[in-house]
Amino acid sequence: MLVNLVKNAMEASRERGTITLRAMRDSNGSEPELRLEVEDSGPGMDPATLERAVAPGFTTKSTGSGLGLTLVQRIVEQHAGRFGLESHPGIGTRAWFRLPLAPEGTP
Repeated sequence: MLVNLVKNAMEASRERGTITLRAMRDSNGSEPELRLEVEDSGPGMDPATLERAVAPGFTTKSTGSGLGLTLVQRIVEQHAGRFGLESHPGIGTRAWFRLPLAPEGTP
């Protein structure tokens, strides 16, 4: 999942863009979670593109299957997590996901 998100960020950021990775422990109510973010300084997406970004087969690239974000979302959800995208035209995009952490002391 992370490889796919970083690859997308690299392609969006072009030659001199910035990609920022963040990992943090967070809590959603009482359940501890891991939150991972991949943020790029690419062109960002307009609201219509952002709304369709995880739809199977949708892509803004000249090559590719348009399945990367769809698969990321499905895998995250299969592991009881949540996936999201935030984007602002001219500023960049942030993809994030949250996964529940195992309780302390769990092997």
